[in-house]
Amino acid sequence: MTHTVLIAEVERWLLKEALGDPDISQLFAVLCERLNAIGLPVDRAALTWPTLHPLFRAEHLRWTEAEGATLFQSEHATADNPSWTNSPFNYVLEHDLFHLRRLLAGPQAIVDFPVLHELQEAGFTDYLLTSSSFSIAEFQTFGNGRTGVMASWATKREHGSTCRSFWRSRAGRRFRSG
Repeated sequence: MTHTVLIAEVERWLLKEALGDPDISQLFAVLCERLNAIGLPVDRAALTWPTLHPLFRAEHLRWTEAEGATLFQSEHATADNPSWTNSPFNYVLEHDLFHLRRLLAGPQAIVDFPVLHELQEAGFTDYLLTSSSFSIAEFQTFGNGRTGVMASWATKREHGSTCRSFWRSRAGRRFRSG
């Protein structure tokens, strides 16, 4: 089977599962495991989305093979926290981008966010952030009125094979087309 066929299978599975009532942490963990199984080596992944909640402004999932998927919630008061304001997620949201890719190793490395320094020091070689936007009336004051789901994918594989493989894949072409 080719990457395209395998990715299509993962897409079908994900759509079927997401339309049910899944445990989001479990769903994200299995997605990362399936991506690894089809040859897209993911060593760290994160997913974030805003939420309508009196105490929390956003929810986040972080996955590693060793730790699995962990859910975090950000309080409204953290909107001006430097860990958020200096993050690639905030940069993509504020600049209305659909993706951000950074090589973290070699002469072409671009390490322009604190989290990317941390990933580079931990041996990661490539980082890709994708954004899928949609509009919800209640969120007009969040991120310049733009909201959606953002995901980051990072690998420790030599030459950043996860992000390059994803970017060339059918799913990557969908993200590039907006």
